[in-house]
Amino acid sequence: MMAQLAAWWRARTARERSLMQIVVLLLCGVLAPAWAYLSAATFHAEAGARLAGARAVSADVGALSQAMRAQQATPIAVDGSIRERILEAANEIGLEIARLEPAGADRFRVVLQPSDSLAVYRWIEALGRSGALVSRTALARVDDTNLVTGEVEVAEAP
Repeated sequence: MMAQLAAWWRARTARERSLMQIVVLLLCGVLAPAWAYLSAATFHAEAGARLAGARAVSADVGALSQAMRAQQATPIAVDGSIRERILEAANEIGLEIARLEPAGADRFRVVLQPSDSLAVYRWIEALGRSGALVSRTALARVDDTNLVTGEVEVAEAP
């Protein structure tokens, strides 16, 4: 293979060899570094976008953490039936319930209207503070929004 390449190279004229050497130098000296620079710049831009997204998520988590600490300072009344506590916690959070059906003794199946996902998690946390137990959840995201819909099964804590 090398002998064939050497024979081919020797068969070229001095001018052809010079032109080929210039082309190889151009490829290695200019185009390869330009390609490397463009690849690095693309990676840098994508990393910057991912970092901005991570910072936004971090800010959301911080805001949620502060809101949860503020809510924990105000205890939820434990008196009343499980049904009343489900409805009271939903009203406090601003969550809309589509259906509230009994699913057994001291157990309810709650079907949620499309709501903000953070509100749903706050509602679940408020139910826990009131002495209720969320035994099953099935949440689904609505399109490409922060809204979720789903079903939650709530029971009296043992």
